[in-house]
Amino acid sequence: MEATVAINIVQTSTYTSGYIRRWLDNIELNYENHTMPPTPPSTFARIPRGASARERRGSRQSTLTSDTQTPKATKTLTPETYRQINLRASCIFIDNKVIIPPAIDEYIRQILGVSSWEDQVPAPNGIGMQPLFDEVADKYHRESERLASTCSLEGDWRHCLYSVMCQMNNRLGQALEINACEKVWNQHLKPINAILQKRLAKAGSPGIDPNLVMDTDPDYSESISPSSQSVSTITKCLAIRYYVKTPKPDITCALTSAAFTTKHQNLLDEYQACELILSDPYAAESGIRFPFIIAELKANSPLTDTQNQAAVGGACILKILTGLTCQVSSLTTPVELPPALALCFSIVTEGPTHELWVHFKCEDAFHMLHLQSWRTTRRDHAQEFVNCLGRIIEWGKGDFKEHIVKMLDRLPNI
Repeated sequence: MEATVAINIVQTSTYTSGYIRRWLDNIELNYENHTMPPTPPSTFARIPRGASARERRGSRQSTLTSDTQTPKATKTLTPETYRQINLRASCIFIDNKVIIPPAIDEYIRQILGVSSWEDQVPAPNGIGMQPLFDEVADKYHRESERLASTCSLEGDWRHCLYSVMCQMNNRLGQALEINACEKVWNQHLKPINAILQKRLAKAGSPGIDPNLVMDTDPDYSESISPSSQSVSTITKCLAIRYYVKTPKPDITCALTSAAFTTKHQNLLDEYQACELILSDPYAAESGIRFPFIIAELKANSPLTDTQNQAAVGGACILKILTGLTCQVSSLTTPVELPPALALCFSIVTEGPTHELWVHFKCEDAFHMLHLQSWRTTRRDHAQEFVNCLGRIIEWGKGDFKEHIVKMLDRLPNI
């Protein structure tokens, strides 16, 4: 009975948030690649030569009024500005001064099979794993040298990394799905913009408790009540100013739907349809569940923008995991999350430069912390990178999946 009441509350909140998020549905289209909508050409009407002075003033006044009613901006945000202003406004921090929680730090080292961060990461455990990963590392090293020497483009590097991940997945049991479709994720997974949330509260917008629906918090670039024109205009300006781009990772590694029992698959389908647990992160459902590592790749360009993309994707994954635990028990808090459901990983690359990052929450903020860097044109770097990747994939199909299944066993029916 209590579970039914809790679900009804969440569904009511979801309906309310759905009402207020419709007002700016076109923001997503107008703000691609962090670019503000361009200022259109001047709309001053051509006034006939014989028109009176009053007609000229009236025409000029009406044109100025219509132009100034809708805010316009022409600036293109640099990756540095986007990180310092837009991401920070959504409580997403990259390489911020934060100490990784000891339990998460210990758990990451356990995943990677090292006792300290100075140790070399070994190949995954299992019979015949070391020769296999030596072979994979050799091939990846040779491909990295070839692609780097020809200044190859992003697509070549993506295909190379995707092939390695698929080979590992095939060897480690195929409980996972490696997706390189680059389709956009569900925009409602993006973190709440704290600045817009406060403004909406002051403006008397419909009351929403964001803690009730952890996985479908409204996208505040789309959540302005149209009841007040002045408030709407100001808030729309802020929505554009603090816009965070919806993720569409180059590569996503997640659990496959077929890895779950029929009962669990049906539960996940129902919760996905009600937007209570968005276990499939894509806007158009893809059949994958609960991503745990993503890759963002670039070639011949700085890493800053790529890291920004990965930071938002990692925050969305953390919201999926937090949403699952919140639906299971109203007493569950982020502090009580098991380490397996309190973190995720991302790979950020620029050509042969590869970085491994971990994502976690600390005091309601989403943090992205650097773990290791490699240049895969070096044989020893390629080896350790491949070993790290293999161990994370092994963890995904093992301990990560087991914790997800335990939560699903406690998930109430809708």
